Amino acid sequence: MILGIALGYAIRKHKKIVRIGDSLIMWAIYLLLFLLGVAIGTNETILKNLPTLGAKA
Repeated sequence: MILGIALGYAIRKHKKIVRIGDSLIMWAIYLLLFLLGVAIGTNETILKNLPTLGAKA
């Protein structure tokens, strides 16, 4: 974590690198959300209990 902070501090003035990093992070989040949706969609227990999950929350 400290290495990441140091790297971010060092490249903060390089706008192009920061913009590329932001884009990569956004696409990684999209991929993780997609994979989470696939995992939920293939889980029969969750799909079977989906109507009652909203009522309990």
